[in-house]
Amino acid sequence: IERVAKAGKGEIVKRLGDGFLLAFSSASQAVRAAVSLQEAARRARTSGELDIELRVAVHAGEPLIDQDDLLGHDVNLTARLLDCCKPGRVVISEAAKEMAEKRLRKIAFGKARRVKIRGLAGKVTLYEVDPANRVSASPSGS
Repeated sequence: IERVAKAGKGEIVKRLGDGFLLAFSSASQAVRAAVSLQEAARRARTSGELDIELRVAVHAGEPLIDQDDLLGHDVNLTARLLDCCKPGRVVISEAAKEMAEKRLRKIAFGKARRVKIRGLAGKVTLYEVDPANRVSASPSGS
């Protein structure tokens, strides 16, 4: 996770039990890193090196910054998106997709899904990286 975050020009903000909060300066960097994390986990499972399946959620927003921590609605929404993510998959909020998709020519998305997020009024639109059409993309790729 540290290697992928660094390669994607992101940083680990904090560890949360068995999870991580990562921050990137752009949505496209975050999506590329999410895909790279899933591909690394898949390779580790296939090789027998590690038996792990990750759930990864990407959202773009304006979190509150408190020293070395990120807080607020956008951070909470990102964490809640994980409730809608199956193991081994990546889900992306509509906000992240809109900001990133012009730069993500090698990454395909599934159909939009409207989901209820606990603690929020109304529904949120999210997309899953389409596993059938996913193209290997390094964090530094275009």
